Order: sequence, then C-alpha cells, then structure tokens
Amino acid sequence: MSETEFDAQLLEAVRNLNNAHEVETSWLEPEDLKKLLDVAYFVEVVDEADAFLIAMNEQSAHDGINFGWFKDHYDSFVYIDRIVTDARARGQGLAKSLYEALFDAAKADGQEIVGCEINREPPNLGSEAFHQKMGFDKIAEASLPNGKTVGYWIKKLN
Repeated sequence: MSETEFDAQLLEAVRNLNNAHEVETSWLEPEDLKKLLDVAYFVEVVDEADAFLIAMNEQSAHDGINFGWFKDHYDSFVYIDRIVTDARARGQGLAKSLYEALFDAAKADGQEIVGCEINREPPNLGSEAFHQKMGFDKIAEASLPNGKTVGYWIKKLN
C-alpha cells in the first residue's frame, strides 16, 4: 500500500534523508531501499522527501531483527520500520500526519496494534517523547548484536 510513486530522483532523495539519520535508522544502499519498498505494507513520502514513513505488517517478507521481535510476539500488527523528517521541515506536523495516515490505513485493514522500536542506547529522547504524545507505550527492551539497546513500543488502535 503506497500513495507514493517512486522515480529515481525520489528514491535517491528518500535514501539521502534516511542516511543523514543512520544512527536513528540504519544506512541504506539503493538496493536495500528498493527491497524495503517492495515488501512494505505502507509507504508515504511528503513532498520531495521532506519526511517519509515505511511500515510493514505481519505478512511482509522482512528480515529485520526488530520486525522479528514483533513477529514473535504478535499474530497481527503493523511495524514502523522507519520514519524520518528533514531538519528543515521539523515542527510542521509532518510526522504526526504520516502516523495518522498509517493509523487510518491500519484500522481500515482491521489491525489493532502499531509497533516500533526506539533507540535507548544511543538514546533517542525526542522520539520517545513524540511516541508518548502519539499514544504509544513502551512494552519491552532488548540489547541487539550491534551494541544498540532498543525499547519496543506499541499503540493500540481500538
């Protein structure tokens, strides 16, 4: 499910925005981004990559470790793989509007849970505050093989 049509220029803009925030997300080569988009449940890009969101559901053929945690714990879910807002576009409500579009799509598909992970080490306090405002609760924490510690967060849609 995607409202966004991708050409080479938009793909590169999304990849550049993602890679500018690799500490919070992870570095993507062009083929990695294409693979994510191919298996995504929901993709939305604002303007020319001022912000973007990529989400999976339980049926997505995604092999990420954090996605796997949700797959191990829930039969049905939507997992936010990444959301990034360009620094020059912050404070305009773009992330909130992307999440609201995702919540609407997930509800329409009968989904009840939207989940994500947020870095604890290194900390991402801004993301934690944002997710709390959006109605997410932290439900677990894990140490990953790459040395990061993450918190797993969910929002119940019902």
